[in-house]
Amino acid sequence: MKGANYIPQNSMQDLVTDQHYENLLSDVKEANMNMLRVWGGGIYENDIFYEKCDEKGILVWQDFMFACAMYPGDARFRESVTKEITQQITRLRNHSSIALWCGNNETSEAWHNWGWQEGRSQAERDSIWEDYRAVFQIAMPKYVSELTKEPYWESSPEYGRGNPKYEFEGDAHDWRVWHDAFPFEHFEEHVPRFMSEFGFQSHPSYEAIRYINEDGSINIHSEDYASHQKHARGNQLIREYMERDFPVPTSDEDYVYVSQLLQAYGMSKGIQAHRRARPYNMGTLYWQLNDCWPVVSWSSIDYFGNWKALHYQVKRDFENVLISNVVENDTLKTYVVNDGMQDITSGFTMIISDFYGKELYHESFVGTAGMNSSNEFHKVNLKKLGLDLSNVYVFVEFNSSRITDVLVKPKELNLPNKNLEWIIEKTDQGYQLTITSDAFTKDVFFYSNIEGHFSDNFFNLEPHAKKTIIFETDSEEEPEFKYKTLNGL
Repeated sequence: MKGANYIPQNSMQDLVTDQHYENLLSDVKEANMNMLRVWGGGIYENDIFYEKCDEKGILVWQDFMFACAMYPGDARFRESVTKEITQQITRLRNHSSIALWCGNNETSEAWHNWGWQEGRSQAERDSIWEDYRAVFQIAMPKYVSELTKEPYWESSPEYGRGNPKYEFEGDAHDWRVWHDAFPFEHFEEHVPRFMSEFGFQSHPSYEAIRYINEDGSINIHSEDYASHQKHARGNQLIREYMERDFPVPTSDEDYVYVSQLLQAYGMSKGIQAHRRARPYNMGTLYWQLNDCWPVVSWSSIDYFGNWKALHYQVKRDFENVLISNVVENDTLKTYVVNDGMQDITSGFTMIISDFYGKELYHESFVGTAGMNSSNEFHKVNLKKLGLDLSNVYVFVEFNSSRITDVLVKPKELNLPNKNLEWIIEKTDQGYQLTITSDAFTKDVFFYSNIEGHFSDNFFNLEPHAKKTIIFETDSEEEPEFKYKTLNGL
């Protein structure tokens, strides 16, 4: 499963239109996802949500709407729960998208690991837990089994980060990255069987920030903007992680850009580690897909529908054929993950070059990526090559898939500061941009003064290579295109 956690699209649900559903779920499909988890802290969605998921081939992990709380067990409440779950199962059970019913979000995990039992007598604890059992271990599985054929899962996660079993059984919500400030490498070292929640914040688009600030500025220190960061340590954590792995800009505009690179960089480590570990790990649902208002958050798409760097990276990381590099003990290991149902035999090429395109290492051979599998294709001892890893990038190609990558943290790179050149052509959908550079350019981000969507963004550009992207827009206004790169910082 490749996907994300879905939350309500607006704090004022009556403002969500059919077009909002179409746009968001099209973005889900476009990013190569095949599952959404409808989170138990949100709502049972409108019929159109499930209809669109049916049409677009998106499976739904459906939480019942119980989250982060213990619930009463009196007869009146149980009767209410019975009505709720039987009505929702009956309403939704014939949708081909429904794959799993889940009792609640984090209730079992919280009771066992969040200190909720402290200061209570044993009799009170027993009573509260018996009320939990009555709803989630007795009533819900009974009605799910009687009314539908999909499986029932009691609580998500089965084990949270407070229990060492989270890595070996059931689904996991791993928040050691972010809440506990563990480094991103934690995702690579501790891979669970099914990751149903993990995440990292970034700032939203310039459009959202200007909307928040009364003066229309990109000022992330304003009083207006502060009210749109609801995590007590959110801004501090973004900066702490940025200082570890990235150059820290001084301008707000650049800082917003790098915050999105940071989010994509960290989350990609997790997604790729999960996929390399298949079949041990067979599911990645990150927190979170979307926003319900303009906000600093864990989303990959902001409130206005703008893709952050994370959503572009997710699209690459969820491709059916993934090339994934990881450096372990001075050895570069390259995996090819094939989620397709056929073996792929093709040429494999790895080239390590300096930032101006001079080849320093080249290896080619023919290999087979078995169907439905993760394959270690190649490894090379970087120490023996004697390269300055701060001044090189690696290009890997297999079949029709190709990636460009770096081998050290972004802040350790000695990137040349070269300007991009591009040619603009008008098209029926908007504009086509053909982009080139004399040197390797990292994390190219294009943006415009008019509303629209770039087909690709936050990408690496090889020296002397042409990159073509499409900017789709309905605006009649002539666009002005600007860009940022990590080189330019």
